Amino acid sequence: MEDVVADLGLEHGRHGREPKPAEQQRVTAAHLQDLESFALGRIRRAAAAGTLVMTPGLHSVLYRWKAWGSTEEVAQWLHGALGDDEPT
Repeated sequence: MEDVVADLGLEHGRHGREPKPAEQQRVTAAHLQDLESFALGRIRRAAAAGTLVMTPGLHSVLYRWKAWGSTEEVAQWLHGALGDDEPT
């Protein structure tokens, strides 16, 4: 799901891309925001449940989490998942 939402974001000019004309965008900007929030919630729930680490394409999911959430949030999860001390 996260990949689909990310692709929709590209249509709106996310990640440095030129936005497509509105008639070529599959969702509105408001719907995109809702989808990003929903996908972010799914990522956070998987992280809290301990299942995120088993996600195929984890690197891509972490990138999306960082884009839709925060770098600090991802760093904290990574340090916990890897058994490291607190991030510096």
